[in-house]
Amino acid sequence: MVHNVGLWVDHQKAFLVDLAPDGQVVTKTIQSDVESLIKSTGGGGTKTPYSKGGVSVEKSKLRRQHQLKEFYSSIIREITPAQRIYLFGPGPAKKELNQEIQKVIALAPKLLSVEPADKMTEPQIVAKVKNYYRLKI
Repeated sequence: MVHNVGLWVDHQKAFLVDLAPDGQVVTKTIQSDVESLIKSTGGGGTKTPYSKGGVSVEKSKLRRQHQLKEFYSSIIREITPAQRIYLFGPGPAKKELNQEIQKVIALAPKLLSVEPADKMTEPQIVAKVKNYYRLKI
């Protein structure tokens, strides 16, 4: 039997549905440590003249990109044993993760589909993954 995985992802977390070859369904939530984008108001809190104070926008964006890369790497480690992968979720996270998956030569052909989806509860995610693979078999 084939080892199927469904993955719902956004920037805060990933919810993994592992449909094992023996028919067992295992779920796992992977939390991200990604900071939300906060726009700096500048000024405030500095005694140095002509200084904006606070963290620069560029540093904040670089830190966020690094955190996202770490988050996606942890997801990729979890889904590597799968033979078929179904990826879905709201916002840009699914497309960003897809780009990271495409960089892994052994994993890229296993990705069957990347689809948009709304915020969902865990039972809804499990049902969507089961339904997707039922239609693909």
